[in-house]
Amino acid sequence: MLWSEEALILSVLAQIPDLGPSRLAKLLANSAGPQAILQADQAFWQAAGVPPDCYAHCRKMDWEVELSRRERELAESETGLVCILDSNYPRELRKIDSPPPVLYYQGDLSLTERGLCLAVVGTRRATQQGLNIASDFSYNLAEIGVVIVSGLATGIDGAAHRAALKAGGKTIAVLGGGLAKIYPQEHRGLAGEILREGGLLLSEYPPRYPAYPQQFIARNRIISGLSKGVVVVEAPARSGALITAGFAVEQGREVFVVPGAIYQANWVGSNRLVKQGACLITGVDDLLQELALLNFGHTTGADKIVFSEVEATILQQITLGTETVEALLETTQIEMGRLSYALTNLQLNKFITVSLDGRLLPGPLWSKAVISLQNEAASL
Repeated sequence: MLWSEEALILSVLAQIPDLGPSRLAKLLANSAGPQAILQADQAFWQAAGVPPDCYAHCRKMDWEVELSRRERELAESETGLVCILDSNYPRELRKIDSPPPVLYYQGDLSLTERGLCLAVVGTRRATQQGLNIASDFSYNLAEIGVVIVSGLATGIDGAAHRAALKAGGKTIAVLGGGLAKIYPQEHRGLAGEILREGGLLLSEYPPRYPAYPQQFIARNRIISGLSKGVVVVEAPARSGALITAGFAVEQGREVFVVPGAIYQANWVGSNRLVKQGACLITGVDDLLQELALLNFGHTTGADKIVFSEVEATILQQITLGTETVEALLETTQIEMGRLSYALTNLQLNKFITVSLDGRLLPGPLWSKAVISLQNEAASL
C-alpha cells in the first residue's frame, strides 16, 4: 500500500500527547503543510493555541526514526494510510468538526464514496429482538446497495455487519483501536470476513495501538460522519449509540430510531430520542420513504428530473424487460458498485421497486421517470 509523506508526518504528529485533532487542524490551517509544522518555532505553535509541552515533545523526537518505524508498522500490518490533505480522504468526513487528521485502513477505501452509507448502531448487550431488528434492517438495506457502517462491537454492531455480508452487500467497520489489534477479540473472524467480501476497516489510531475506553467515544463521530444517517436500534439510557446519535445531530445527519417497549430498560434511550425529535421508523420501508423525502435524489426543479448516465441506462433496460441485477450486470457491463448506488437512488425516489423474489419493477413514480427520459431524448 502507498501513502504520502504528508500523511506519514501527520500520523506521527497526531500521536503527540494532548495535541489532538482540533489543535493539529489549527497548525495545518496556519502553515504550508506538515513539513512546515516540523520546522516552525515555538511561537508559531503557541499562536495556534498548542500547549508548550506538545512543542517540546515534537522537538525531542527523532523524526527519521519515528517515520521509519511508522512505515515499517504499516507495511507489516498491510495497512493503508490517508490524511486529510489527500484527495482520497472521505469527503463527508472532511466536513465534520474535528475530523481525524489521518485514517488507517484495510480494504476498499472507495466504499466511503461509492454508495449511500447508513450507520446501524445500538447496545452491546442486545436482546434477541434487537439483534433480529438490526439484522433485518441491515440485510434489506445492503441488498439494495446501501453500505452499512458500524463499530464492530458485540451486540447490534456485529449483527449489522454480519447481515450486510449475508446479503452480499458491503460494510464499513470503524474501530476504537488499531487495525492490528482487533477489539473485541472475538470479532477477529468477522473483521477478516469483512475484508474478504470487499468491505473496509477504518481507524484513526496506528495499527498496534490498544483500544482504550475513551477512544470509542471519538470513534463514534467517525461512524456518523461517514454516514448520511444513523439508525439506532435498542439503546438503553446510557449507550454509545446515543453518543453516535448526538454526533449525527451536530454533523447535520439524520437520526432514525426503532422504538421499543416502554418498560424495557434496553429501549429507554431509543424512546427518549424519539421524544427529542428523531425520526421513528418501524421498518425499512419507513426508512426509505424518509430518505426520499429528504431529497436523496436528483431533482433540480419542480417538474424536471435529472438522471445520471447509469440511472438512465437502468431505466431503459427495465423498459426493455431486464428484471434482475445479474441481467443488468451482463447487459450493461457497469461496475457493481456504481450499479448498486444507482439502483439505491432509483428505489429511494420510487422510480423502481424490488419484488419479494428480487425482480426490478416499475415503482410508483415510474411514469415520471419515463416522461423525463423521453423529454431528454427529444431535446438531443
